[in-house]
Amino acid sequence: MKLKITSFMMTRFIVTACCVVLLVSTTRGEAVFWRVLSSNTVSITSVNRSSITWANAVPNQLEQVQRATSLAPDNWQDYMRVSSTNTHARARVADPNTPVGMVYIPAGGFEMGDAFNEGTGFFTNDVPVHTVQVSAFYMDTFEVNNEEMRSVLQWAYDEGKIGATSTSVTNNEGSPISLFQLDEFDAEISFSNGVFSVAAGREDFPCIHVEWFGAQAYCNYKSDMEDLDRCIDFSDWSCDFTKNGYRLPTEAEWEKAARGGLNGKRYPWGNTIDGSQANFTVSGDPFGAGEFAFTTQTTPVGYYNGQQTPAGMDMANGYGLYDMAGNVSEWCFDWYAEDWYSQPGATQIDTTGPANGILLAFRVARGGSWAYSSNGDTLRCADRNAFSPRGNGLSEAVGFRAVRRP
Repeated sequence: MKLKITSFMMTRFIVTACCVVLLVSTTRGEAVFWRVLSSNTVSITSVNRSSITWANAVPNQLEQVQRATSLAPDNWQDYMRVSSTNTHARARVADPNTPVGMVYIPAGGFEMGDAFNEGTGFFTNDVPVHTVQVSAFYMDTFEVNNEEMRSVLQWAYDEGKIGATSTSVTNNEGSPISLFQLDEFDAEISFSNGVFSVAAGREDFPCIHVEWFGAQAYCNYKSDMEDLDRCIDFSDWSCDFTKNGYRLPTEAEWEKAARGGLNGKRYPWGNTIDGSQANFTVSGDPFGAGEFAFTTQTTPVGYYNGQQTPAGMDMANGYGLYDMAGNVSEWCFDWYAEDWYSQPGATQIDTTGPANGILLAFRVARGGSWAYSSNGDTLRCADRNAFSPRGNGLSEAVGFRAVRRP
């Protein structure tokens, strides 16, 4: 059953299922149903366009908020988990001020790590599963594409903030360092006579050959363009997470967003994968060239929107994000430490990762990519990977997306 409602409303349903209360609100005229799962019999007391509140919550216990667009039993999806210090709880489920091109990721806890304990390859340290509390944030709906990068680079160059040659881009502030590789055989952005250009037809494809430093610099320059406060200090590349500008997500933020509210699943949509759901090495999309082809095989950002080949459903996850599995791996802010999940800092609220890294100071990258995944194993939400923040030999398969605080 799917309802169409012309104005905002709240309805309470009497149900036989223990500890469940249903209500209905509207988003752009379409019914949205919410329920709260708790060990107590909770009672939802109010609802508006951005939040719901309930009574008889269990203090200091995570309670599950679920969302549905119909009352079909299999339509309910986990949306967020909320802990309250008293018996009255509130969940902010939406933000009417979400910037264009971004989605709102609600605050709350989630189970981070591999519930199946099936990590493969060199980086297998995605256990133990642990609960992490993350504050609300906005995240780019899509991976940053070539045209977006070109536009920001051109602005920064015209403003004297970067230097560029036909082979590289460097920052002019703080500690100068290589930001972007322009001399790779499959580079899709070039520079000549003061102008950055994108290879014809590649404007909507994810930006590749960007160093970790380049992704951070992009965030600062985009913040400058929109009169937001910079998060990144170019002198030491540290991040001030209290600022309102753009930055890379932490590893915990990234995994919470990738799961889309689902806990304990392999992928953003469930536990199985095929070529209609994401771009990986043998997914069969028209942009692929086979498992052993030495060409970039990315798909346009947001390609899996219900019009993809092989044919499939719209693969936006529960928060509305695309390509959180596959296409390109995505830089995160954190240093990589293989035993991080066993350290006390991993469960701190809004954890930002270890103080410094190991393995030649690698930075975390998440999500898997079109490369090096013949069965989709590296596309799992829990899968952890890491690369050198510069001079990365796999950079044709690494991109990023930005986040910022509300």
